[in-house]
Amino acid sequence: MHRGVEIRTSSIMESYRHRELPSTLYRVHHPGAQASYSDDYGFNAASNFLPLYLTGLQDAVGNHLDWEHRRFTSPFISTFDNKQHAVRWAQRWYENNDDNDEMCYIMEINIEEENEDDVIAFRVTELVNRLGLSIPWLKPSQYRSEYLFYRQIPSKVIVDVEPVRPGTNSEHSLYRQSY
Repeated sequence: MHRGVEIRTSSIMESYRHRELPSTLYRVHHPGAQASYSDDYGFNAASNFLPLYLTGLQDAVGNHLDWEHRRFTSPFISTFDNKQHAVRWAQRWYENNDDNDEMCYIMEINIEEENEDDVIAFRVTELVNRLGLSIPWLKPSQYRSEYLFYRQIPSKVIVDVEPVRPGTNSEHSLYRQSY
């Protein structure tokens, strides 16, 4: 549910939806992220855009993956199936925002079988290949472990929040704070 409203999709979205999600995914959340977060609702995307046609989905995914030109708000929320990738991404955020005193977090997301219908997700590698997207600004290794959630990640699937300290690229840079 997106703030208490059922999320609608389109036939084009359903045809690209990834139904066999990893049981654990990781969201890097930082100040300035487009997606908002609350303990009550979880994550909500900045946009509620619903792609009805192939070109709309291609544009929405391409715009989401274009980090250098954030002209558009995104209906997607990025996650990773690899915790080390998430830690490296968080550290990169600190490197690019060294004047920022705010904290970056890694949220652990567990998708159990009974919660699969509550989320709409896509595997980026599949989207890039099946949609025929050209994204020369990213190497495949940069999105290989990435999954996009459409519009929301409900709070009930967020099981752990770990603040990340700047300066180290290991899991030892994480402070543990289980929910």
